[in-house]
Amino acid sequence: ILEMHMWLLFACQPQKSEDTGTTMDSATDTAEVLVEVDADGDGYPLWSSTTDIANADCDDNDPNITPLIERYIPAGTFQMGENMTPFSGPAHDVTLSDYCIDTYEVTNDQFAAFLQDLFEQGLDNVNEEGLELFDLDDDDDVFPQRIERVADGFIVVDGYNQHPVTEVFLWSGHTYCGWDAKQLPTEAQWEKAARGTDGRTYPWGDSMPDCDLTNFGFIGEQCIGDTVDIGSYPNGVSPYGVHDMAGNVAEWVSDWFGMDYYADSPEQDPTGPESGWFDDGQGNAFEARIVRSGNHATGAGDVQTHYRQPEPPEGSSNGIGFRCARPLE
Repeated sequence: ILEMHMWLLFACQPQKSEDTGTTMDSATDTAEVLVEVDADGDGYPLWSSTTDIANADCDDNDPNITPLIERYIPAGTFQMGENMTPFSGPAHDVTLSDYCIDTYEVTNDQFAAFLQDLFEQGLDNVNEEGLELFDLDDDDDVFPQRIERVADGFIVVDGYNQHPVTEVFLWSGHTYCGWDAKQLPTEAQWEKAARGTDGRTYPWGDSMPDCDLTNFGFIGEQCIGDTVDIGSYPNGVSPYGVHDMAGNVAEWVSDWFGMDYYADSPEQDPTGPESGWFDDGQGNAFEARIVRSGNHATGAGDVQTHYRQPEPPEGSSNGIGFRCARPLE
């Protein structure tokens, strides 16, 4: 893990300013020299005080939050969507405000700690609305349980500690992210973090995926056949240093799914339609949210940065997890 973290800090390519095109590897590269601030003394400057995107600190009041944990995504415009993929077009420009996003997907260890905290407050695997947070009674697939209830709370099954959490519902992501003082990313925030500003097809570029870049593949032809530890594919990292934005598990985002939403979605900080519905015209219709990135059992098309999959919010599976985002002011 230490070697992976060292790669993340030192192997990221210099970033380009979305507004000026200048290299963003030093504050002296800009006409206005910024005075870097590091209030928490963790060695990383506050995001608004530096042009060094790779080392920007998303929360300068907490030394535990560094670019190893959250990645800063600067304000600016990127191309969202793709014209040739169903429900992913038309391609259009979207401008987002500054935000941060988790470097990795939420793990079983992290989610179990969350469940344990709620348990000790009297909420046994439910949120304040009484909605189940983790599918403990999962019996619809062949995969073994990752998190188990014990007499005094919850534990992670050995070997799955650093795997991304799965068998979670849309509201599980909302509740966890709120507990961690963050929120589920919007679909636009997720896509920009995955593809950057050059319109790439995959987080790593335009080359086809393989098992050195991501954990994917159809049933019977999978790279692994199950989830793996977060951060296992450093060669597949996104332009902003975000890991696992293709494959391993698909990820809930906060938006409702609109089949034609891209045709007239807002240009600035879109958050999706007010409700969502999917209908394939063949009898398969349901209230729908969105998951992104494909998973360990999906093909190359599903792990493209623009691909969007409708899912019922009450759905859970071994192929769906999430990560959180932090709005910035």
